[in-house]
Amino acid sequence: NRGNIHYKQEFGTQHFLNAELSGNWTRSRFDNQNTLLNYDRSQVVRNAFVTNFDQNRFQYSASFDADYRKKFEKKGRYTGLGISYGLDNTDADARLVYQNTLYLLTPAITQVAQNQNDQQLNSNFSANWVFSEPIAKKQLLQLALEHRRNNSFREKTVFDEEDAEIQVFNPLFSGEGAYLNYVHEAELRHKYISKKFKTTVGATYQNLRLVSSDLFANNRSYHYALPFMRLQWDAGRSSEIRLNYGTRTNAPSLVQLQTIPNNANP
Repeated sequence: NRGNIHYKQEFGTQHFLNAELSGNWTRSRFDNQNTLLNYDRSQVVRNAFVTNFDQNRFQYSASFDADYRKKFEKKGRYTGLGISYGLDNTDADARLVYQNTLYLLTPAITQVAQNQNDQQLNSNFSANWVFSEPIAKKQLLQLALEHRRNNSFREKTVFDEEDAEIQVFNPLFSGEGAYLNYVHEAELRHKYISKKFKTTVGATYQNLRLVSSDLFANNRSYHYALPFMRLQWDAGRSSEIRLNYGTRTNAPSLVQLQTIPNNANP
């Protein structure tokens, strides 16, 4: 299920505003069964290992984006602001069953069952500003600044079934944590625009910070210089050549950083 609302407004010929609100929710079920058979030299089954994973998942997300741009009388000169906010929540309940059968004189069956609940909440915010200035005929110099912030929380609880009425907390597969990462970027780019030839060359300075008292003894900070280049050549009516080069970094997610073993997909 998904829906969105889009709003666009022009104020004269120099001011432009775009805004969009969207959201969706899904409910799903995942059922996976796996069987492993071990044979002896006579091709007789000596061991059968069966796993069954049954999960019910509910997820919803919502986002809001707004962009404002102002054009000036001088061709190629403009400035713009943008903000966005997003929210994503996942709640999953699962039952995991391991069954091991040894074929001796009589079959010996052992079974382990787990009940799992995994809740994840993520929110993100970003804001950006750009300014474009013509420096010569067919050439633009642009400066862009951006701030991104992502906040994550996860709580996973796992209980082993001793019998139909007794469940024992399993600390190995359980855990919780909060995690924040944010990015500051400054980008400078040069553009050349002609009828048949367009180029963009620039570089981005990025400062990435990872903050979590649950994951790190000390907060972590990283600095990157990320160059990029784009080239487009319209060689003729029916031919076009494009060349792109760029580098980027992505902050690790909370699930990637946590040391909780994942046995959810046997």
